[in-house]
Amino acid sequence: MANEFRAAYEPLQLVDIVWPSATGAISRAWLVLAKSDQSGGRGGHAYDDDPSSQYVSDSQVPNSRNIGVGDALVVWDQKRLLGASVVERVETGFARKELKKCPYCGPGRSLDERIKLKPRYKCGQCKNEFEEPATEMIDVKTYRTHHGEAWIDLAGELSGEMLRSVCRSPKSQLSIRELDWPAFNAALTTDLGQRGMRVLRSVSVQLSGGFTERITRVRLGQPAFRAHLMDRYASNCAFSGDMPHEVLEAAHLYSYAKVGDHHDEGGILLRRDLHRLFDLGKIAVLDNSRISVHNSLRPYPLYNELDGQRLKIESTVKQRSWFGAHRDMWHVDVA
Repeated sequence: MANEFRAAYEPLQLVDIVWPSATGAISRAWLVLAKSDQSGGRGGHAYDDDPSSQYVSDSQVPNSRNIGVGDALVVWDQKRLLGASVVERVETGFARKELKKCPYCGPGRSLDERIKLKPRYKCGQCKNEFEEPATEMIDVKTYRTHHGEAWIDLAGELSGEMLRSVCRSPKSQLSIRELDWPAFNAALTTDLGQRGMRVLRSVSVQLSGGFTERITRVRLGQPAFRAHLMDRYASNCAFSGDMPHEVLEAAHLYSYAKVGDHHDEGGILLRRDLHRLFDLGKIAVLDNSRISVHNSLRPYPLYNELDGQRLKIESTVKQRSWFGAHRDMWHVDVA
């Protein structure tokens, strides 16, 4: 079965990650803006991107070319923090882009797009106001980061105001701003924030191999992986038992381990909310295949009743090893 599975579901991509530091320490960090409509405004772009795994900008966006491998990437939507990760690699390319410009003085300083005021636009250079800008198609160089391996979901942990305050230039209006990494870490005072940063540092260290070691990480296409798990476990959530297949997600057990090949034992099916809590270390699995629930979830009967329950599936030796690595990563107290 294992060989048949590997033949049928080859990994989508092999990524060789070369990290510049033997310690895995974060030396530079960026606050990047992600929003649903990136077609206008200051430094906006209209390229497809998923902020949890990649971020796309172009040569018209200040600092876009400065993001490098090993940098920390902190993503926000102007109102709140969304998450953080470490850049694995950066792809470059070329594209055509519609450039908005002032109909009076042409290209210059950014146009201010005002949603609630009329006229809608004001030129930052000549100060003229107008309802519609002039446009021009230009060639740009694109930069696409890949950072999905270390992504930590920190949605809502910090406000936009707090994030601005920990930038190197707090009054900056750029879409990509240099972040004060120690100050950002210090601002994350909640349990989730601190645990998330521990994992991010742990992933960075695991991925760092000095100047010569290469680490190849294999990620299986999520739809194919889920289909395999549905064949293996039917519609059983490993923590809560039989569930409608629509609410079950494929959970990788080795996301942060040094894995050079895909394993057909490397995943379980989890109900969507339990998957998120497992990824955040709020739910873990002990050596005796019993579930351990973090103290912060005890006030919620839905989760508290899982504590001490046995898995609803039979775990393999390899899976128990990965559950142990998961506990170690999140510093789960098994006493």
